[in-house]
Amino acid sequence: GLAYDPESGSTKLNAVMDLDGSKVALAYGVLNDTTAANPMNVNLHLNRFPLQKATAFIPGGYVRLGGYADGEVKMLGTSDAPVFSGFVKGDSAVIELPRYGSKLRLSDASIPIENSIISFKDYGIKGLNGKVAKMNGEVNIGTMDMDLRVNGKNIQFIGSEQRSYSEVFGKGFADISAKISSKASAMQMDAKLSLLTGSNITYVLQSDVNDLTSSTVDEDMVRFVNPSDSTGGSPLLTTDAASASSDINIDITIQQG
Repeated sequence: GLAYDPESGSTKLNAVMDLDGSKVALAYGVLNDTTAANPMNVNLHLNRFPLQKATAFIPGGYVRLGGYADGEVKMLGTSDAPVFSGFVKGDSAVIELPRYGSKLRLSDASIPIENSIISFKDYGIKGLNGKVAKMNGEVNIGTMDMDLRVNGKNIQFIGSEQRSYSEVFGKGFADISAKISSKASAMQMDAKLSLLTGSNITYVLQSDVNDLTSSTVDEDMVRFVNPSDSTGGSPLLTTDAASASSDINIDITIQQG
């Protein structure tokens, strides 16, 4: 719970999460001690925290989490600018995308966090056929800047029969080489995907074709103007400044056979 300390004017935290008789998370420390160099000084311990519980906070049913998480994370600084250090690790952790027939197993290796930077070094992501893609790079929790690279050979990323909720089903095998970088809300993704022999993928159109009519299109979505028109006949073209941008380039090749 929370307790107020009148001497320092701070709030002390001591909380335990108990699931099915097991203590899976513990958080303790000080939240706002203005007399200390670090007003916030909180420790978080995870002990076989069931990732399935986190699935409830992911909308749409697109992603399911399984397995467990362990770790120790220390939070210093202030609530407005926290600094994280420690580590987290999976324990039989999986990410499942049921609508796309995909299930990926995450490595049990520790993921270090230092000065709010998460570092990946040959971190393994196992496909449905047991082949492993390796991830390297860093993610800054504070700014969400990232520089990540993923490489793998013959990774089975799809493997399922058709279900009522399926958007994609079949089998999919690929060689992948991808780089994702993000800085100051500008994301750049470059990827090469080679779809291998043995792949047989079906996409299910979720919308009724009759609903995809031109009446749903905003007439002002695209407007053509003559930039050399000096008579004022063309409307003034203005654009709002973008708060974020994404540049995604994916080169897909299909192996014959």
